[in-house]
Amino acid sequence: MKVFVFSLLCFIGALYAAPEIATSSPTTAALVHQTAHSTMLIDPKMRALDFVHAFELLHKDKPTQKINLQTSAGTLMNIGEMSVADNGTLLFVKVPFNQGVKYAIVPIEEVEEIVYSP
Repeated sequence: MKVFVFSLLCFIGALYAAPEIATSSPTTAALVHQTAHSTMLIDPKMRALDFVHAFELLHKDKPTQKINLQTSAGTLMNIGEMSVADNGTLLFVKVPFNQGVKYAIVPIEEVEEIVYSP
């Protein structure tokens, strides 16, 4: 009888000591963790609006300072205006050139940073 009670207590102790197995339903996550790195999913329209808000903040902070947009293709200097396309995947950037003011159309995935001109 003592052996049976001891065996039963060991079995119950082993059950409580076992690691829990997480069983969660798959959901759409904003941050996906992997072993080597993580990936953040951002809505393109929200990302484009972030760029426009950053431009407006820099412009309000120092209105006389020139603002540059650095992209993977190069740098657009002395930006006058910035707006977003309806779908949010393109930025319309108003840039002065020698022949007058022109618009540059920049895909949001090419934008690296918005900075003051040095």
